[in-house]
Amino acid sequence: MTSLLGTVNPNIFSVVSTSNNKAITLVVRGTASYPVVESITVSTFPETTAHAVAMPATVNAGDLLIMPFSNEGTITVTTPAGWTAKASSGATRDRFNIFVKVAIGTEGGTTVDCVTSSNGHAVAQVFRISGSYAGALTDIEAAAFVNDNVTGTDPNPPSLTASWGAGRNLFIAIANSDMTDHAVEPAPFADAPAQTQYRLMLSDGTDHDVPNLNITS
Repeated sequence: MTSLLGTVNPNIFSVVSTSNNKAITLVVRGTASYPVVESITVSTFPETTAHAVAMPATVNAGDLLIMPFSNEGTITVTTPAGWTAKASSGATRDRFNIFVKVAIGTEGGTTVDCVTSSNGHAVAQVFRISGSYAGALTDIEAAAFVNDNVTGTDPNPPSLTASWGAGRNLFIAIANSDMTDHAVEPAPFADAPAQTQYRLMLSDGTDHDVPNLNITS
């Protein structure tokens, strides 16, 4: 049997833009089996203060919802009611937050409003993770953001050790890049946090890239 890991050090992401990158690593604790990412739901927004983030079409009670939310500039975002802020980056050019929630089962097909302090473009994704995780918000941990607002380098997610040690852990590396320095910025979304990438890793050492979403907003 393959030894299970309590620590991972994700590989560097290669992105289209190397402007104002941010990267973070999360870990979700499994039980008798690995946590399963059932879906990733994407929302993109023009310049506004109200960002109605779409929830997955199906959400069951006890599912873990993870919402990375990235907005341009130094504006802040209010943690949505019923959610917990797990991590927040600096904000020289973009701000990147991770919100989490244990679902009550009524979220499917609804929206959650992420309100920013002033008008700004934003992107969000909602991970729906099935009940094979341990079941509480204490069963998800995050490393500190790295490459925060550094220009000219690919985002390098930090190493992370689960406080509970080895087990059937799901690690999620997330990278976010500003497209400001990209040769072509899709109008009218200049200066938006436009590219997000993910890498899923199981504690048996297997690595599962999620196709680059190439989110533009």
